Amino acid sequence: MKRYLIIPLLLSVALTGCQRAPESPSNVLDENLSADSTETAYNPSEEPVGDKPYYDGDSFDSYEEAVAANGNTADTEMLDYIPTYYTDDYIDVSVGNTTLGEHGELICLLASIDAYTSGNYLMTPEMFIDKYSRYVDQDANISEKIYKEICNEGVTCDTQTFSPWDAANALYVKKAIILLHINHDSLYGKGSTYLLLTGMQDDESGIACFAVKDSISSRAKDNSLGTGENGDLLYRMSDVAAMASDDSVMYVFK
Repeated sequence: MKRYLIIPLLLSVALTGCQRAPESPSNVLDENLSADSTETAYNPSEEPVGDKPYYDGDSFDSYEEAVAANGNTADTEMLDYIPTYYTDDYIDVSVGNTTLGEHGELICLLASIDAYTSGNYLMTPEMFIDKYSRYVDQDANISEKIYKEICNEGVTCDTQTFSPWDAANALYVKKAIILLHINHDSLYGKGSTYLLLTGMQDDESGIACFAVKDSISSRAKDNSLGTGENGDLLYRMSDVAAMASDDSVMYVFK
């Protein structure tokens, strides 16, 4: 699998025109990522993920069938890929007074993270709601405590002010994945929006991009520049930086 180096000059060109925003939030941890590490780049497997629940490569029509066939167990190590979930696929799944179709953007991405870090092939957004119900209120709002809670054994979560440079360093050098919370109106949507950043890659024109999981399929269709080597969507780095500015928050899982 090819690995792409992040060239400072290329990133400088990609980020031209990115807007600055008000001061960073106060809940940022002091642990900043360092660019001096010599660790290798993070590149998830290209293994495709099916729409049905499955375990060890076998597909099932329901979670109950998967459990009956395999037992309610999971691997103890990270998966070698990150599952993708779209809110459109869970339109009628209830979350308190609402549904995943209406307010499931964050839950779908958190389910992807939890499945990946726990090695649980059976994890779905529905299972995630059951597993972490104490952190989800009747309107599908999520307590921030959940970010530490889904850190499975050997995984940490650092909260930082969004910076495209720090994000690129974390993805490429630290083998991290990043939940990006854009906490203001942007072209990606009104109010809060979320993206899961899984890697770095140049597009066909040589422009630096984030590999992204976006649980809103219509937004993914409008903003994607294609599919990267790891199977995720490519969003231009400069576009994400402009939408997020530096008053957004990133949760770095590594």
